[in-house]
Amino acid sequence: MRDFLRFLRKLQERGINTEEFYCIKFKEFKEKSWVPSATYIFYSLPEIREVISYIQRLPFISNSAKLLVLKDSGEEIEISLSYPLTESFVPSIVCLLPQISSIYSIAGLCSLVKRLRSPDRGCPWDRQQSHQTLIPALLEEAYEVAEALERENYDKLIKEFGDLLLQIVFHSQIGEEEGRFNFSTIVKEIVDKLIRRHPHVFGEAKVKDAKEVLYNWELIKSQEENREIALPFHYSALREAQEISKKAAHLGFDWKDVDGVICKIKEELEELKSELIGDTDYKKKNEELGDLLFAVVNLARWLSIDAEFALKQANQKFKQRFTQLLKLVGKEKLSKLNLEELDELWEKVKEVKPTNKEKSRQGGVD
Repeated sequence: MRDFLRFLRKLQERGINTEEFYCIKFKEFKEKSWVPSATYIFYSLPEIREVISYIQRLPFISNSAKLLVLKDSGEEIEISLSYPLTESFVPSIVCLLPQISSIYSIAGLCSLVKRLRSPDRGCPWDRQQSHQTLIPALLEEAYEVAEALERENYDKLIKEFGDLLLQIVFHSQIGEEEGRFNFSTIVKEIVDKLIRRHPHVFGEAKVKDAKEVLYNWELIKSQEENREIALPFHYSALREAQEISKKAAHLGFDWKDVDGVICKIKEELEELKSELIGDTDYKKKNEELGDLLFAVVNLARWLSIDAEFALKQANQKFKQRFTQLLKLVGKEKLSKLNLEELDELWEKVKEVKPTNKEKSRQGGVD
């Protein structure tokens, strides 16, 4: 008891939070889940090397972690986990300090994923994953982050950002195992890129507004890559169209004003209508419709509207209203109504406001 109180005073002198601590037999500690943010004082201990060996295998444990050890002689020593111990003895008390600083960090997360991928002590599922098998999960997490942002659900956003970060760390671990790259390589790449593409911040360049910043960004990027506009393969066609037009606009290929875009839409619509006359082949109609859609996406860009999000909102609005329509008339009766009756019902449905539950489920679209 006297030894325990002395240890407690030592911890308080070091400024360690002793409100969350466990005084426990070492054997019992091995049978329970470790709480990394807590302070542990162990007694009924085996040989010191066995203690160190077990603690080294804990997830998140840092190689720089230290143990406070009380010998039977009353001597207090500090032992680092990263250095082999030359002396063999059975300690009276061992204290493991909180590992909070090393756990809840990028280094801690990387360490955890490395453990999950470990051949001998990892998870079979995690070990089986590759860059290719993780692609669906990466896309799913990115879309869930976007959804949380759209709904302004910040509690959910924290979780989704964590899931997305996990994907990046997972890929970096696989890259390290393959000898291609690691998390530090990724960080270095983005840091170097940000410095290169902000010469007005880290260099002598001058810019007058954000538009010029974007122009310089695309110009520097094109000089670096020396190739045509490239976009991720997994972009939706709508997203790809907006990004292509945005990149071209930043390099000066754009209309003078929004009226020019509207005129282009009318022009493309007329060309499509002309293809509907007579027996025009499918390929030509497909081409003209594509041109019309591309022009509409350009209008979205000019209006500072995200075309993908706008269409998603329209989809959700239609689904909500069509669901209400089915509730009013039923599936069987719907096909028997004429156009005037359908228009009348549709106007009634438009007046129905979605419930809070429906707004949450459908992205808050009226």
